[in-house]
Amino acid sequence: MSLESLKKITKILRTKREFFLLAGIMLLGLALRLINIGTEPYWADELLSLEAARHYLGDPVGLWHYLQIAEVHPPLYYYLIQGWGSLFGFGEAAIRSLSLIFSLGLIALTYWAGLVFFKSKKIGLLSAFVAAILPMQIEFGQEARPYALYCFFGILSLILLAKYFQENKTNKRVWLLLGFIACSIVGLYLHYSYALILVPLVFFWLIRTIIKKDGREFVWWLATMAVIFVGFYFWLPALLFKTFFINEIKTALTRSSYYSRPFSFFEDAFNELIWASKERPSIAEIIGAALVKIMLAILILSAVKNQYGWIKKQQNNLIYLGAILGLSILMFLGMPSSTNYTNLIYKHILFDTVILALLIAVILRQLNNSRWQIFCLILILVSLMTFQIKIVSDDSLYDFNHRFKLVVDHINEHYQESDLLLTYTVPVRPQSNYYLRSDVPGFIGVFPTDILIEDFMATRETLGVMENESQLRFSLINWPGLDKKLNYLIKKNQAKRVWVIGDGATQQIREWFVFNGWKIAFEPIGSLFPLTLYVK
Repeated sequence: MSLESLKKITKILRTKREFFLLAGIMLLGLALRLINIGTEPYWADELLSLEAARHYLGDPVGLWHYLQIAEVHPPLYYYLIQGWGSLFGFGEAAIRSLSLIFSLGLIALTYWAGLVFFKSKKIGLLSAFVAAILPMQIEFGQEARPYALYCFFGILSLILLAKYFQENKTNKRVWLLLGFIACSIVGLYLHYSYALILVPLVFFWLIRTIIKKDGREFVWWLATMAVIFVGFYFWLPALLFKTFFINEIKTALTRSSYYSRPFSFFEDAFNELIWASKERPSIAEIIGAALVKIMLAILILSAVKNQYGWIKKQQNNLIYLGAILGLSILMFLGMPSSTNYTNLIYKHILFDTVILALLIAVILRQLNNSRWQIFCLILILVSLMTFQIKIVSDDSLYDFNHRFKLVVDHINEHYQESDLLLTYTVPVRPQSNYYLRSDVPGFIGVFPTDILIEDFMATRETLGVMENESQLRFSLINWPGLDKKLNYLIKKNQAKRVWVIGDGATQQIREWFVFNGWKIAFEPIGSLFPLTLYVK
């Protein structure tokens, strides 16, 4: 290679340095998100949406009606995975790759946010790096759920509204508002939790308009709200039905209402958004996270003292980001989904990880010495490392929710005619049926016990109206109801053997079989193999 060629390559590397660094960060994010993406079997939440999409493949109108009446989520993600699966298949890696693509796009958006808010490529690169390695972003960048998708559109809305505030030319402002409206409508059709960023954004815009006493701006705000409302209007009846009117359906189950939240809610939110973990962190992990918090606190104090002029210049952007972060967490506090119903509940405010990444990058920016910046980044990375390892590890090795395939494969191998297959609760029925041989009759959920006959709109692949609704209601466990349902199912199917998945989670099922003289022919191995075989 000639000296002239080397000079040209060197020049390109210097002029395009940020591009290559961002590409490297995105490759790192890709590598982290690809680990075990196709190894872990689907779990219940993934299959609830996937199986509904597959069942109504080629029938978009039927899917729309099913989602309106039976499901609890908006429709767009179901149609997206229908199309995606038709092109690339419905295997774990194929379907999850849709979330992967949007998660990678989010890294690029984070870099762009650094440019838009702070006019700094360094802040953009630092924040993109943090977003690429955060465990919460990795987890939902490889899960077949809409969180990565609506997070992408939420951050895009955040950026577009900020650019709207910065822009003076009317025609450009109109285009930015149109982009904001489009992202908002798409986000709402992806998941209702998109409201957790949309409401803070429009509230901030309204307060800003009131403070400025700008009547023309208020008209723009009002028009934008009207267009978003009209765009979502087609799904509004379904939302109102599922929120209010379905309570008119009489059932033994009442809507779940948990009003208590831990005093550490906001601290837990901050911890989980950065150091996400599906299990209780170890002492070493807690200490590592505490050291990073102390470091960031010291850097904030140092920045206030030494970089006050720069902070003063950026105060509007910092207030904007801080307000959206705080308001979204505060709003989430009052949502039913903020109870500990599953691991990683703060996934509903996944977009806040990007805001935190931007704020962390701003804190690190005040270190003028690149070596100190690298040192602080390494400290953050070290504190995240064990969390990352746990997140990307194969959950099917230890997580009950990901071991259904292994359990159902055992049933496929040992099934006998007239065997009855039960799951401890209705919502995991489609998950179990997904891995079941097509010639074997499907699973039936034991709880809730008041659903005795096949539910309306229920199929082998999909939950019915009350089966879906049971996820949002108290399941009253009582012996008469359990006795009535199990006797009914066994007599109806003339069962001599009954397989039960997950009965260890509900001791009453086992007690009923033992009390009624059934023998245990196959014992579960805790949560590693949650299967019991009862023989008469």
